[in-house]
Amino acid sequence: MSNESLNLDERYLASDLAPADMDKISAQMQDSMGHVMDMMTAAATLVYLVLMYLLTKTVLDRSARSISYMKVFGYRNREINKLYLHSITTVVIASLLASLPLVVLGISTLIRAALAGYGGNMEAYAPADRLALIAAIGVATYAVVAFLHTRRIKRVPLALALKAQE
Repeated sequence: MSNESLNLDERYLASDLAPADMDKISAQMQDSMGHVMDMMTAAATLVYLVLMYLLTKTVLDRSARSISYMKVFGYRNREINKLYLHSITTVVIASLLASLPLVVLGISTLIRAALAGYGGNMEAYAPADRLALIAAIGVATYAVVAFLHTRRIKRVPLALALKAQE
């Protein structure tokens, strides 16, 4: 690496890449990969939505009898939501925030491995505003799931508590 042109034998030169060439390569990669990242974000959000819905649905289905008992004992739906959904929400948000550095590390490693054959140093970085956007999308998606489950909790029948357990 040098800011000036070097007089080297071609046999000992791995590659000849100027900063302007690297700028062209990065502009090309951003141009071609920008729309792919938007599609991946949409697909990942959809998968996250389905996964969170199924996981929280499983928790609530397994707790349906307990929720019914709580209704029989006079708890309001709002109190039941706080007991069940608040704890799930805390875990979801904590795991979302804890997983962001791991995801950045994993993607950086993958990009380094994928671009190892290129003749320059291409660094992968995730700006703080992009990480905040990812966290906001995750929280907003979970908020939709939590809203759907508040309706589900309202529909748990009182008769479920009175049915004979097997």
